[in-house]
Amino acid sequence: MEEKSERIRYVSLAIILVLTALAGILSDGPATSFGDFLTIQSSGARLIQDFTAIGIGGAMVNAALVGLLGLGVVYFSSVTLAGPTIAGIFTILGFGFFGKTPLNCIPIMAGVWASARFAGKTMGSYSLIALFGTALGPLVTYIMFEIGLPLPFSIPLGILGGFVAGAILPAVAGSMLQLHQGYNLYNIGFTCGFLGLFASSALRAADSMEDTSIVWNTTSHGTLVFLIPAISAALCFLGAISPPVGAKRLYLDIRKLQTLSGRLPTDYFDAVDSGAPWFNMGLLGFCSALFIAVVGAPFNGPVLGGILTVIGFGAFGKSLRNCWPVVLG
Repeated sequence: MEEKSERIRYVSLAIILVLTALAGILSDGPATSFGDFLTIQSSGARLIQDFTAIGIGGAMVNAALVGLLGLGVVYFSSVTLAGPTIAGIFTILGFGFFGKTPLNCIPIMAGVWASARFAGKTMGSYSLIALFGTALGPLVTYIMFEIGLPLPFSIPLGILGGFVAGAILPAVAGSMLQLHQGYNLYNIGFTCGFLGLFASSALRAADSMEDTSIVWNTTSHGTLVFLIPAISAALCFLGAISPPVGAKRLYLDIRKLQTLSGRLPTDYFDAVDSGAPWFNMGLLGFCSALFIAVVGAPFNGPVLGGILTVIGFGAFGKSLRNCWPVVLG
């Protein structure tokens, strides 16, 4: 039964990711979408660089491929696709709209894999670090294309920098967890920020740090506006049918999730036996989109990235009850 449920999760996420890419291609056309996708690979990726300003189709293809890359890492790591890994996949999907690309993620993931081999552990035990560690992707892009060296030198240097960053992440992440005792759901992101400070200082000391500029798309394209409601509806539908336990049981399990603190590690797929985690993710998506519409913010890359991260952690710690007091505050 558990194996069947996990297979459904893989297929469902793969369909969502593929349809996201197809929606982007239909929005701008194949030639424009893939041209913009290639442009994104060499474009600046530091905060805040909104890939939707380059092209809607290219940004959606890039985000979907980053998500599929994460799904592939989980699959080939032979780790359970549940709350933590689903949160990781949705997070990198979201950041594929403003900072992460397949090109800047792969070296970091390879470094984490090498660290696992060196430590004599399986990649499965480090899979979350491989997913969330891609937060350092902009460092790879910066070294490759913005440091000012000729490309034959800068591209291998960027790959090496990402590999080294990924290799040391597991050791540093364990220490960072002790600082906040699990009350920060983004432990690997917290760790990447810590390492990013050192990388920034080193680049600045070498007089290789350029000032960053903010690229923020102020136009809400129709495809982006409907993307979150479409994904949220799909997740709610998935929650209702996977497995089909009846409306009353589903409702009770959704209520149960609202009572949990969400402190690390709280895997909602372990907490209940129904599709309530999927439904919780969908509800968070709908409410997040409604909030953005009410405040009048554009549905651009960074906003979509934030919402998709919230949706992902709807399987691993976030709920309406523990999110909205913070949002309203």
